[in-house]
Amino acid sequence: MRIERYQSRRSQGLSGCSCGLIFIGLIVIIGVVIFILAPAIPSIGLRLAGFETIDTNILQATPEPVPVIQNAQTTSNTTLSAGGYGSQFLPASSAYTIQTGIDSDGTDSAQITLSEGGIRTLCAQYTDVCTESASTFRNVTVDLGTGIGTISGEAYISSLNTWQPISAVVSLTPNNRIQVEAVNINGTLFAIPNNEIGQQIREIQTTANQILGQLSLQTNGNSYRLSDIVVTETQLVATFR
Repeated sequence: MRIERYQSRRSQGLSGCSCGLIFIGLIVIIGVVIFILAPAIPSIGLRLAGFETIDTNILQATPEPVPVIQNAQTTSNTTLSAGGYGSQFLPASSAYTIQTGIDSDGTDSAQITLSEGGIRTLCAQYTDVCTESASTFRNVTVDLGTGIGTISGEAYISSLNTWQPISAVVSLTPNNRIQVEAVNINGTLFAIPNNEIGQQIREIQTTANQILGQLSLQTNGNSYRLSDIVVTETQLVATFR
């Protein structure tokens, strides 16, 4: 099952995505965001398009502890589901680790752990955004930080016949939802504006959060719902209970 490359400048959200891999969906979201922004980069400039520069200090987050799974056992017979958005079987893979056990309160739990490289590997496996065949976005990298993630790449600007380096910063809210905080163009950080471009980005963000709200994991005859997402400097950890 693959996610088709985004083909329209109008926001379509992720309603066409029947894959439950929200973590890979985050990269697709950034690809869509960049696709929306790309035409504004060479023509009128981001400042004239309503973007304002921001201080990088406002993106700093307080470190959250990663929930510890006791009596952890690795499992591979797992399906990740997102309600009406679909589901995806997760075979054994070096890109991620899935464990089951109990948390500190004795509650049955499951946990998926992905590294930066693992996220990109899965992105290339399930989407066109992270493959060499992508025609509008290339050289994707993932940089995790405390409570945030930066997705970087190069967007093709057809009017200039050139590739523009660009990145987007996504944060996690306290209720395990994502928020597109800013875009980085040539080393300058811009906040998402309150205009049509910003509205398109927020529509995509809303759909992604609807998927997160329905996310569950099934393994070994048990079902768990998403409880916590923690992003550290090296990994993304999703805990289900």
